[in-house]
Amino acid sequence: MVNGLGLGHLYRSLPLIEELIRRKHEVSISSFGKSYEILISKGYMVHELPAIGELITKEEEIDVNKSLIENMKRIKPSALKKITTAITKNKPEVLIVDGYIPGIFISKMLGVPVISIINCTRLSYVFKQINGLIEFGSDAVSKTIVDLSSLLIVPDYEPPFTITRRNLEFFGSEHKFHFVGPLDIIKPKKKNNEVLITMGGSGLQNSEMNKIKEVLQKNGYKVHNSGMIEKSEINDLISRAPFIITHGGHTSIMSCVTCKTALILIPLKDYTERVNNCLGVTEKGLGVSLDTEFLDEKTIQLAIETVNSNKCKENLEIYSKIDTSKNVTHACDLIEQVILKNRKK
Repeated sequence: MVNGLGLGHLYRSLPLIEELIRRKHEVSISSFGKSYEILISKGYMVHELPAIGELITKEEEIDVNKSLIENMKRIKPSALKKITTAITKNKPEVLIVDGYIPGIFISKMLGVPVISIINCTRLSYVFKQINGLIEFGSDAVSKTIVDLSSLLIVPDYEPPFTITRRNLEFFGSEHKFHFVGPLDIIKPKKKNNEVLITMGGSGLQNSEMNKIKEVLQKNGYKVHNSGMIEKSEINDLISRAPFIITHGGHTSIMSCVTCKTALILIPLKDYTERVNNCLGVTEKGLGVSLDTEFLDEKTIQLAIETVNSNKCKENLEIYSKIDTSKNVTHACDLIEQVILKNRKK
């Protein structure tokens, strides 16, 4: 069950889907939005889910009130029935959830074990600081997600190399968390002078985007915008790029690090989860994070010089020595352990 907002959830779940099918498991898939369309185009049979969890942005900020109101409207009996059908249709032995919270609660009500693929366990980190009641409620839900999950697969490097550590609260269940490493792995290739800008629904204004492109071109870079580019081409661009410019999404960060591509990050203002991702990147010396309020030619130029520095390249080289060849098989082994444990009951 894959969250269809953005494509990060899909592209880190796809390798697991492919490996489980290779192991002769029957895999039922459900999603929505662009992720649903991509899965259908790949020939998978997919159950369409209600689009719940969407973040509504205003300029460069998340509109908390509108996001909450809109999503509350979407949680109605017909939507819950649709989610229930997606789970019960094939009588699964386990439900694997990547970012689709309603599926976790309904699955447990139906007595189906849940495995969560997760890189942020604090729902309140999706928003800027909001009123205490909503924040308390969000954290209560976050703890419940951890409690209801048989185990949690974290698609990030093991400590002390974990990039998303700031977003992980264990709620006393450290034993449930398994750091399997990046799942959407891109092999490194010889670097060139082509840079990819992939900002998703970041809220970056056209004027700011043009400013970035101008500085890049002045430095002799050929600029690509992800737009309608196919995933295979995006992967090729990322593998050859000296650095990319992106919004701080976790899957994009992981993919870049696996192929020794530095990061210039411009997170959505007050999107704490993304900001924390970016802090992890800068702390590990794998890139630099920029603030949209101070996005001028000088800061962009300094960012380019920073990611092209020997220090940044050395840090990426250190991460490249971490073996990622068994990440997907390790995750699937964990899934099979839950299935076998449940069969013995």
